[in-house]
Amino acid sequence: RIDYSNPFNATTTIRFTLPEETKVENVIYDLIGHEVWKSPKTNYSAGTYSIVWNGLNYSSQPVGTSLYVVRLCSEKYSITQKVLYMK
Repeated sequence: RIDYSNPFNATTTIRFTLPEETKVENVIYDLIGHEVWKSPKTNYSAGTYSIVWNGLNYSSQPVGTSLYVVRLCSEKYSITQKVLYMK
């Protein structure tokens, strides 16, 4: 499960709950499928966690107002949600 602020301005907190221990990374894509940002792949125990995305891309530049796709990826799970960034 992924929870997040929607729409958001400046930052959004992506919260996720895991039923078991696994490595997870969160990836943000723009609407044409380009990867904009990715969290480090980290090993998590079962539980609830949060990651903050500050609306910046890999070049530390602010992204534009648009819909973005948040994808939580693990060895066993993959969840995708849309989030709206508004300046």
